[in-house]
Amino acid sequence: MVQYDDYEQVAIADLPGLIPGSHKNYGLGIQFLQHVERCRGLIYLLDGSTDPQEQYESLAYEVAQYNADLADRPQCVVVNKIDLPEGKKNFEILKKQMQVIGISAKTGQNLVELLKVVRRMYDSGKS
Repeated sequence: MVQYDDYEQVAIADLPGLIPGSHKNYGLGIQFLQHVERCRGLIYLLDGSTDPQEQYESLAYEVAQYNADLADRPQCVVVNKIDLPEGKKNFEILKKQMQVIGISAKTGQNLVELLKVVRRMYDSGKS
């Protein structure tokens, strides 16, 4: 739960169980993907120390195969671990290909920027 200065609270769901084949109910696939349907927006949080492009493609594919309409929801791509040399390098490569936010959960770098994006996504989905 994220609490903003204006007392608005935004719930964020973490779906760590999305693996290749999730849309075919591999692992906890369908159970996790059903949670995505209730979300106003999607944040793809990628590990910058490995191949974030591959992670993004895999996650986006699983979500689209489960429900193509989810691709129309607000989305944000985030690369974590930019405090590490490999994370910074992978972030720089990925930001040439798409709009992406680089963060470090460890140091707090760019978390304020990410929370602003989360709030815009939340506000855009309000009726």
